[in-house]
Amino acid sequence: IQVVRQIWDGLVKYDPETLEVVPAIAESWDISADNLVYTFKLKKGVKFHSGREVTAEDFIYSWSRVAYKDTASYLAYHLDPIEGYEELQEGTADTFSGMKALDKYTLEVTLRYPYGDFIKTLGHVVFYPVAKEDVEEWGDEYAEHVNGTGAFKFVEWKHDQYIELERNDDYYGNNALLEKVKYMIFADEDTAFLEFKAGTLEYTRIPIGKIQSTLDDPELGDQAIIKPSLAIYYFAMNVQIEPFKDNLALREAVNYAIDRQNIVDVLSEGVPTPATGFVPPGIPGFQEDAMKYT
Repeated sequence: IQVVRQIWDGLVKYDPETLEVVPAIAESWDISADNLVYTFKLKKGVKFHSGREVTAEDFIYSWSRVAYKDTASYLAYHLDPIEGYEELQEGTADTFSGMKALDKYTLEVTLRYPYGDFIKTLGHVVFYPVAKEDVEEWGDEYAEHVNGTGAFKFVEWKHDQYIELERNDDYYGNNALLEKVKYMIFADEDTAFLEFKAGTLEYTRIPIGKIQSTLDDPELGDQAIIKPSLAIYYFAMNVQIEPFKDNLALREAVNYAIDRQNIVDVLSEGVPTPATGFVPPGIPGFQEDAMKYT
């Protein structure tokens, strides 16, 4: 996802400091009084890296492609609120009935039900536009010939080695400061960390078990950045089958038996915060004073 976000922009994106939604390819948008119809005005002159201008039709094609039954995308559920989603999932339609191009630069999206966070979800990678002609030309090899809309262009993917990008000098926004970026691919975090310590990498994750020693290191400590992740990790129980089906007492017992703080202390050196709900800080819907599950 880190690589994809460099290659593409969607209608909106997230401010890196505040995580607030800000315009990207969309210049502005209006929402109907019943919160069902969203009308987006696209910026003129935004181009795919191939040089073709991005239009409203590109979003209709791209979103419909994700939701279509034969695509079998595990991310398709993000498009559930849009009118016509069920027909696409069933394979009885190939285009969202709730999406219209009012003109080249105006996109209208009608929802099946009001969804207050719809604009916020549009920053997700699943909503990025792809060029229909590229998908049709390359088919299953599209990942080797990606054609985005973002600040960096795809150069090369050496499998199990690296992905290389270069600056898009025709970007509609502020040009990136870096001319090239190379994402190195490693089999494990320990190997990547050794390369970082050797000075061959600019950034990597600190492996589990080496956080405190890294923070205490006179050379590495000042380079370390510790921040919460916008994610949670949890133990899921399948309540459709035994032994958890219709057994609330067992589910509660498993929950109470899990020592969250001990897991954090032993596996992650006390850095993460034990989760007490499904929504972590920074994600829409998080409430500091909400009931905590412990």
